[in-house]
Amino acid sequence: MEFDRARRTLREAEQLLVKSKPLKEGDSAIAIFFDTLLVGPWLVLAGTRILSRRIGLVLLVASALVVYLWVMERHAALSSVFPALAMAAGSACFGLPSRIVTAGVKSENIAELALFIREISPMGDDVDRLALGVSVLRTQTFERLGRFNVLAGIGWAALFWYGSSHVFAPGLEPKILGDGLVHTVVAACIFFFILAVASSHSTAIRAVHQTLDFAILEVKAQLANENI
Repeated sequence: MEFDRARRTLREAEQLLVKSKPLKEGDSAIAIFFDTLLVGPWLVLAGTRILSRRIGLVLLVASALVVYLWVMERHAALSSVFPALAMAAGSACFGLPSRIVTAGVKSENIAELALFIREISPMGDDVDRLALGVSVLRTQTFERLGRFNVLAGIGWAALFWYGSSHVFAPGLEPKILGDGLVHTVVAACIFFFILAVASSHSTAIRAVHQTLDFAILEVKAQLANENI
């Protein structure tokens, strides 16, 4: 079935990113359990590795800016740390698309996935149908991510309301202020932890689908060259 081919190809792209093979193939309860317990967290960790490289780049650029300012004007070095971090973060976020949007996508993974696609889709029509099936799965995946963004917005609004009414509101009693501050800090830590996990997950999903799209393009190019 086309559904099975599309799902198998998506699974192969996921495994190439996380660098692991499932302990059990298929759709049995045991296979689903192992995927949820092992493969899912590894996908988040793969996204974390991609994001950590960008964070490391921000720190490296910020350090270079601070050293430059220290050499040029030593008494302003300490006061330039936070501006340097802001400039470095802006440079990383609004940098070259060839560096930003392709993070985590590797040529070797594309080549290996292209070989897998050639095995299960040897004809051009097969590849076209596979591309359509993968696009259906991608649409559902990103709709799911969109729903999480809505929930994250609601959570941020709730956190902001609680902090405004229990910490920053004027005339609060010391006990209410202390309890509100503790609860706000704990809730903020939990919220940003979940947000970091979600960001890592979405980054990994983006890398998976880009690898898949370029692998399909590679297969189409190979078939076109063979038919010349």
